[in-house]
Amino acid sequence: MKKVLSLFNIIAVMGFCAMFSSCNEDADITRSILISGEWKGHFGMFYEIDDPYGNTVRFDSYDTRIKFIPAYDYATYGEGYQVDWYPVGPYEELSFHFYWNIDNGIIHLDYPGYRKDYNADIYNYSLNNYEFKGTFHIGGEEFRLIKLEDFYWTPYYAYEYYPWGRASFEWDIYYGYSYSRALKTDEAPADSVKADSARIIRIGNRFAEQK
Repeated sequence: MKKVLSLFNIIAVMGFCAMFSSCNEDADITRSILISGEWKGHFGMFYEIDDPYGNTVRFDSYDTRIKFIPAYDYATYGEGYQVDWYPVGPYEELSFHFYWNIDNGIIHLDYPGYRKDYNADIYNYSLNNYEFKGTFHIGGEEFRLIKLEDFYWTPYYAYEYYPWGRASFEWDIYYGYSYSRALKTDEAPADSVKADSARIIRIGNRFAEQK
């Protein structure tokens, strides 16, 4: 009798695990449906550049548009495109191609061609068809995005990464009112930064930085 009960318990546990796994997969599909589309808001992006005066300066973005495009309908992974706008600095816009996937609720962002520290995992977040907000794996300040268009109702078009220059930007003007945003860093330049943005030495997310 004990052997029968033990076997029954094992089968029950295996069935529960299978159900639990299925529930996780269904939940990830639901999340992917919600996240697919175009968002706008404060995502915490920045870039650093060597200026003509020998300083390394960081410029912060407070305005991002980001698209999550599933690999196929209801897929839990896919690609995406992101544009960050900067209120000051030599580049007005930076745009990127990235890959994403959702696994057990964790959203992974992978930016190919850049150092691995540009990538990020999002654990603690809330997501619905109107708002996406939360914190990255390191924690810190919360990002907040508002949905502009839903993927399943609007067609999407791809574009490549490149920097948009700011013709009117002058370093002398910058140091006249924003020198406090300058900082020093010993980080080596990223090998993959393209030639037309060769002065950029680091790109990343403030909210995902190791403090």
